[in-house]
Amino acid sequence: MAYYITEACSGCTACATVCPTGAASGQKKELHRIDETTCIECDACGKICPEGAVRDASGRVPERVKRGEWKKPFFDKKKCNGCGVCPDVCPTGCISMGPRTPKTAMPAPG
Repeated sequence: MAYYITEACSGCTACATVCPTGAASGQKKELHRIDETTCIECDACGKICPEGAVRDASGRVPERVKRGEWKKPFFDKKKCNGCGVCPDVCPTGCISMGPRTPKTAMPAPG
């Protein structure tokens, strides 16, 4: 179930700025909305909202976290098999596949 924004929204646009799918939107200084059909429940809007206006599907206010302190992904190169799914499903397009080089090559299985 998607996140939603309450009437406490001040229209600061922070949620719309960080939403990787564009689900959070609205005009500056107006109540913003989250499109439940495109929300992936990534929590970006909740972590950034200065008003605490974002709620998760259970009605809880997500913990606010400074953007510089957000967790970043780590890829275990020993477990990755190079299937290519990650770049296909990443909502921001920040993951890509490329040729293997001596620095990125993984040991052959077995």
